[in-house]
Amino acid sequence: VQGKDVYVWDDYAYVAAYYDGLCIISVANPQRPEIVGYCDTPGIAWAVTVSGEFAYVVNWSGGLSIISVANPQHPEEVTYYGDWLSGSRDVAIIGDYAIVANEYSGLRVISIEDPENPEQVDDLVGSFLSIAVSDHCAFVLNDRSGLSIFALDNLPQIREIGRCETHVQGKDVYVWDDYAYVAAYNGGLQIISVANPRRPERVGFCDTEGNSNAV
Repeated sequence: VQGKDVYVWDDYAYVAAYYDGLCIISVANPQRPEIVGYCDTPGIAWAVTVSGEFAYVVNWSGGLSIISVANPQHPEEVTYYGDWLSGSRDVAIIGDYAIVANEYSGLRVISIEDPENPEQVDDLVGSFLSIAVSDHCAFVLNDRSGLSIFALDNLPQIREIGRCETHVQGKDVYVWDDYAYVAAYNGGLQIISVANPRRPERVGFCDTEGNSNAV
């Protein structure tokens, strides 16, 4: 199958497998990984994250699938939310909330306190492609204008506290310690200091061969 995203939790790798939904692979023995479970999702499975007994899959052509993975051999979708969320590209979980980055309709904050009855509780207009969470902040790539930093200390409301322009299309972001690493498509790898989230600053750049899509 074609994999679009992967998230590792305990002894399993959870793969957003494009047309094939969620694929669960046992990696208890890394030398003998084994597919142990599948769960179909509506549309194209684009990104996945796992929290507790649930996997959260965003579908490019649809919304958010919440899947019980209490038994990884028999994953089961408990609900599907948001046909109108076409263009969803990434998802992060913060406590009882899922934050969905959508290319067409911005950020959507969805309450998942009751996984069977999710409910949108806030949104922010824009075009967002990737999200990473660290130290009570969400680091979100805008389609064109760079990295936006949002405070998460007053959920469900979110507010932008910092921004760093990259001047190229960012495709993926990963935060480690005081730095955000941005795969910036034809702009290579860009490294942004986020030690002060209110004043992020680009501090490094490395050109890459071809287009950078993930980091």
